[in-house]
Amino acid sequence: MPCWPSCRRWRRGSRNFAPCTSWSSSTRGSRPCTCKRCLPPSSGSAGVRLAAWEWRMPEDGQHPGALRILVVDDNRDAATALSILLELEGHRTRTAHNGLEAVREASRERYDAVMLDLGMPIMDGFQAAAVLRQLWPAPLLIACTAWDDAGTRSRTSDLGFSVHLTKPVPLEVLKAALRRVGPAAKARSGSGGR
Repeated sequence: MPCWPSCRRWRRGSRNFAPCTSWSSSTRGSRPCTCKRCLPPSSGSAGVRLAAWEWRMPEDGQHPGALRILVVDDNRDAATALSILLELEGHRTRTAHNGLEAVREASRERYDAVMLDLGMPIMDGFQAAAVLRQLWPAPLLIACTAWDDAGTRSRTSDLGFSVHLTKPVPLEVLKAALRRVGPAAKARSGSGGR
């Protein structure tokens, strides 16, 4: 499992625990964490472990298809896991846990895309999508939900969602969807942040 920002690891050569710096934006380029939680699954070979030491997060703008994505899901674990997965693919992400938080965050920051769960408390994904479409530039909307009936798909299409993904989303389906909408999202948002 990838490193969490709160992960604590034993820093080689030091005598105390230090916070893992794998995903910290202020320390990009530092060596990734090598604690058991952070290493990729391996068969025990040292070659895999050495590769983990050499791996680097791409700097902003270095990954050609990198998008700024807001992940919105009321299930905090699901939002965090999807966010980490997207970051491993080179994207920059933030999370929100209901539609109202998503609208507030998208009003403060410019995002290329917003991945919305549809069934959330306070403000559901449909209500949030209606408000997010009024932003300028409006981010592309991606529905990421367990609801897969024809009525829901029709409603997401009518609200302007570019993609409707059904949970659990296979990694290859997610990557293909982001490759498909990536160029349009970049063009729509002006390829830059606020």
